[in-house]
Amino acid sequence: HQEFAHQLVACISFLQSEGATPSSDFYNAVSNKTGVYGHSMGGGASFLVPNEFPAIDAICGLAAAETTPSAIAALSSYSSPFMVISGSEDNTAPPASNQELMYDGPTGPKIHVSILGGAHCKFTDGSTICDFVSSAGSITREEQQKITNRYTTGFFNYFLKDSLSALSYICGDSLGHDIDNGIVTAQSDQIVCV
Repeated sequence: HQEFAHQLVACISFLQSEGATPSSDFYNAVSNKTGVYGHSMGGGASFLVPNEFPAIDAICGLAAAETTPSAIAALSSYSSPFMVISGSEDNTAPPASNQELMYDGPTGPKIHVSILGGAHCKFTDGSTICDFVSSAGSITREEQQKITNRYTTGFFNYFLKDSLSALSYICGDSLGHDIDNGIVTAQSDQIVCV
């Protein structure tokens, strides 16, 4: 899992370098703010990144799984914006033993969104063996991915692009609507709603 984190750091470093290189196709196209996220072990590995690359401005994990070394332990020293999204019917990386403990670690602004009826593998395109070994959940893949897209886009747009309209998905009307309609549950800490 540490090697996955090394690979994420290498990718981030490469893109930042390319963004500063006039001859690169990425020249001036790479933000000065950096976010990282992943699914399952990739989510857990993304939580290891700040120990090697402290300039991370925001992290999000989808059904993030515990890693070796421990993603849960690594998050105790992380203080920038953090989001974890879980599926309430995930039996592969159950929220109680993974995402809920991960949420407890960071000391900065953080949010945990649980998609009601969501499953571990429905964050993915469905072309892997994952669907055969994990719970199916009670909502469709399309619906789970639509919900996930709303919250990850809102999170990164707010914390990386300073988009005030994105705050609706972190602590405003859109989040409230989804909670009231039994689509998600959420908890957050140190997020200032304006």
